[in-house]
Amino acid sequence: MVAIRDLIGVELDEAQERLARAGVQVSTVTETRPPRDPALEGPFRVVRVRGEERGPVDLMVSRERYVPPLARQ
Repeated sequence: MVAIRDLIGVELDEAQERLARAGVQVSTVTETRPPRDPALEGPFRVVRVRGEERGPVDLMVSRERYVPPLARQ
């Protein structure tokens, strides 16, 4: 069994792998981002998990880093 609270901050691929090893099904993966479409980069990380530890669970993810406006050029 995997403790779903331990998935917060974990990269999406790793979280899905841990859940699969524990036999827990992932129902949905939803990306969240701040308003006004800021530039984000890096891997997806889990920011919220909904569901039971025996599954199925819903994952909410966000990109790892914010890219400041001056660095986008």
